[in-house]
Amino acid sequence: MRLFDSQGNLVDSLTYGIQSPWPTEPNGNGPTLALKDPYSDNSLPDNWAASANHGTPGEINDVYNEFIESNAGKFPESYTLYQNYPNPFNIQTMIKFFSPKEGYVSLKVFNLLGKEIETVIDEKLTAGEHNFSWDGKDKKGNPVGSGLYFYTLDSPDFHQIKKMVLIR
Repeated sequence: MRLFDSQGNLVDSLTYGIQSPWPTEPNGNGPTLALKDPYSDNSLPDNWAASANHGTPGEINDVYNEFIESNAGKFPESYTLYQNYPNPFNIQTMIKFFSPKEGYVSLKVFNLLGKEIETVIDEKLTAGEHNFSWDGKDKKGNPVGSGLYFYTLDSPDFHQIKKMVLIR
């Protein structure tokens, strides 16, 4: 499956299966295959479920609403860096992380050679969930090429790296 924006640019793509471990209820005349959380890795079968009402065209995904309600009030006890969404991406991607306490946080993007491409944030933040976007441009505002990039989340007591793919 491929998703394109209004200009015909590839925004996201996915290859899914019709057998376990993928949800099997959506095969044939059953419900829609629905992503549980838009910030999860959509290439993993565990991040998908069968919709309750045979799809939700033009409405909020019912599986996602259930995910939010079942996780209400549950916050990680430590820093958590989530996979960017969408991944791969074309124009823009969202990077989400959770900070268990107020403090200094740095979120940076690096190319495959380890060269810093962009500093997304570098400041003191409150505790909680934070979402930032990266538009595939370097520090000077120039678009970078297709390829594999890394993003890092750093604080005085946390460091983690994840990878993402930009497709132009």
